[in-house]
Amino acid sequence: MPKELSARDPIGDFKKMIGDRKKDRVGEGMDQMERMILKQIHMSSKGDLYEQALECLKVLREVAVREDEGAQFNRFLGIVRDLRLRGHEDFFVLL
Repeated sequence: MPKELSARDPIGDFKKMIGDRKKDRVGEGMDQMERMILKQIHMSSKGDLYEQALECLKVLREVAVREDEGAQFNRFLGIVRDLRLRGHEDFFVLL
């Protein structure tokens, strides 16, 4: 099981991490996925990583619903919404 999400395959790593039944890693995985999404948005050059960030956000939402972590997901969406004011309007439009 991965301990950290990789930039190469964050979704695959995330699914493996939260699928670990020996230890509950859902919260840890969600925190890491949130950081990965923000990193992708901030490091995006002319939106080249926005699609990947959006795919990660979709998977994060699916897990949040399934694992009853809606409050954490909604809090994170507030953070993403605030990015619109910091020059990432194009990502917000994709949502």
